[in-house]
Amino acid sequence: MTLEEEYFKKYIPDYSKLTSYGFKQINDAYIYEETILEDELKCIITISSFHVSGKVIDAFDSSEYTNFRIHRQLGEYASSVKEAYLLILEDIRNNCFKKQLFQSSQAIRLNDYITSKFNALPEVFDKDVICYRNIDHKWFALIMNVEKRKLVGDSNDTVDIINLKTDEATESLLKQVGIYTCYHMSKTKWISIILDDTLKDSIIEKLINFSYLNTHPTPKSKGEWIVPIWPDKNYIDETFIKEDSILSKQSAKIQIGDICYLYLSKPYSSICYKTRVIENNIPYNHGNSSTKYLMLLELIESYNEKEYTLELLKNYGVKTVRSARFIPSELSKYINGE
Repeated sequence: MTLEEEYFKKYIPDYSKLTSYGFKQINDAYIYEETILEDELKCIITISSFHVSGKVIDAFDSSEYTNFRIHRQLGEYASSVKEAYLLILEDIRNNCFKKQLFQSSQAIRLNDYITSKFNALPEVFDKDVICYRNIDHKWFALIMNVEKRKLVGDSNDTVDIINLKTDEATESLLKQVGIYTCYHMSKTKWISIILDDTLKDSIIEKLINFSYLNTHPTPKSKGEWIVPIWPDKNYIDETFIKEDSILSKQSAKIQIGDICYLYLSKPYSSICYKTRVIENNIPYNHGNSSTKYLMLLELIESYNEKEYTLELLKNYGVKTVRSARFIPSELSKYINGE
């Protein structure tokens, strides 16, 4: 990691302030120049694509002076150059940059996802560790900045990673590119993912949802629903075979982790699937539809359409299924053989 990368880690430029500070825009880069040590040396700072680099040029022969970058005890002159150079970097950082919690753009996006999805505000556990807690105050995700070699390779460069709980799924997940044995936590129940866009946001978001479920199981008595769904059983069967999940209209009260028994109306008039909510609050805007949000349901079990018919449901007080409703506890026990 260069001196500039270390100094501007977790800072992003405020481009609206660069030109007024003295930077000149040349193509896609912003360049600032300032002399130090009684004009003996010229410092050139370049900002391009959020990356900061710099040079110190000898004013006498235009050669680059690099001794101040040596990672060992410096002489008096090199120390003076380094001190003056860092003062310039500090002033630029104070006047033209904004502090941020994360180093990578993917970490920023996933933080936004977590805070909006679960209403879990980032909590600074350590200077390089941000944790997210569920309503039971248990961690379900941690984003931290570590040396890449802690997970893979021998690079001393730092990267943002996210730790997520997986329980029994850990072994299979570790076979995927971009997923690693967990750093600094249980290696059997947690995984680490480097946030460098190797894995798409959508994949990591699903793993975040699973982690939330694994740390905050929804009580059965408050999270089981009968949900009506369109009566195209062939389409639903094919979708579950291909994807193991399906989108459905969401009731405002249904939460991630809730169990949904899918009820197909005529000609079936029966519960045909048991599913679990793995995503919710998915925006839906389609014509004049009154539906505002969808939820993603993973298949747990399929039932024969003649098994849990409306006639049987009536014995448990369910006379009709026009919208999502809690399932009577006795009916739940009957379906689950309890």
